Amino acid sequence: MNLGPYEIHAQLGAGKDGISYRGRDARDKREVEIRVLSGARTDENRWRELTKRLRLTAMIEHPATLGLRELNLEREPPYVVVDLAEARSLSAACVADVPLPARIVARIALDLAGALAAAHRFGLVHGDLRPGTVQLNDEGDLLLDLTGINAGVLGGRWKWIRRRPGPC
Repeated sequence: MNLGPYEIHAQLGAGKDGISYRGRDARDKREVEIRVLSGARTDENRWRELTKRLRLTAMIEHPATLGLRELNLEREPPYVVVDLAEARSLSAACVADVPLPARIVARIALDLAGALAAAHRFGLVHGDLRPGTVQLNDEGDLLLDLTGINAGVLGGRWKWIRRRPGPC
């Protein structure tokens, strides 16, 4: 089955916003996660907030964030495509690699601070930040999902913050 240029391979999860699938981009053969947002449209206010947040998230560029490859909100069904995170949660890494080396902990802290600062510059704040929602790939690089989509895989709760004068 295909959705645009994406081949859908297997379901990864499901949540209130829709269904998440593992797939492949036929153009460059890269593995992706396709999030079909079928459930998000049932609540008009939720849909409006989600689309605004996704459009802002699409503008964020930071190496520690999960790359948003495509945002297609006008198509039926609407969908978002992100790079597939072949990663484990920070909580799983802490259990498997107790204790984490100090250099890895410092790198995680710096990467996380940078990713959150990038989101904050657009007025977004992650409302579900915890070791279970922070992902690390095999090289120990941090991958933070900034979409806020609750599709049963990496999604989390987000809140809006009001822009205030100051350093952030």
